[in-house]
Amino acid sequence: MDDFDVVVDALQKHRDRLWDMINRNMKSEYASLNIMDDIRFYQIEQLDAAIAARKNKKEWQGLTDKPTKIFGPNLEELLNSAGFYRKKEWVGLTDEEIREGNKDSWVTRQAWESAAWWAEEKLKEKNT
Repeated sequence: MDDFDVVVDALQKHRDRLWDMINRNMKSEYASLNIMDDIRFYQIEQLDAAIAARKNKKEWQGLTDKPTKIFGPNLEELLNSAGFYRKKEWVGLTDEEIREGNKDSWVTRQAWESAAWWAEEKLKEKNT
């Protein structure tokens, strides 16, 4: 009996949902495949490859750092949504947010903005 693998489970559940969507389209009164089903078939192929690689630990070693380089951008999105692989994009402060912070401050607007931009740049360097 295989040990439970939460990653394989999440990938398999997503695959099953995609397959259910395809089956529902085929059983509908229109009984046809559409462009979305083509995309789902492609995603299922990627998920099958990811599941097989994960089950074969030797092949999986080293792939967890950047799975999208092997399996495409849809796997990264899936793993992000499942909470397993997440690289957050840097989001800085807007000019309005910086000015809002200066409202209750005793320093000049120019000094406040300079300090905010400096702090933002340092945080960006450390977090990206």
